[in-house]
Amino acid sequence: MGLPSTLCYILLATLVAPTIIKAGVLPILAHLYVFCFGMLAMVTLPVAYATYAAATIVDAHIMWTR
Repeated sequence: MGLPSTLCYILLATLVAPTIIKAGVLPILAHLYVFCFGMLAMVTLPVAYATYAAATIVDAHIMWTR
């Protein structure tokens, strides 16, 4: 999503978790699901803003950082 962790969770907990809960999933599991997959946006394409931070820390070229 390209958002900070807290904001990403708040957004997904507001928009996605209620739908999952209405489908019959326990509320705690629904929130863990949206948190886990919301945080995956930091390390997967197309956003992957964690790779920009990692490349800067190790002084690597951003396109070669995976």
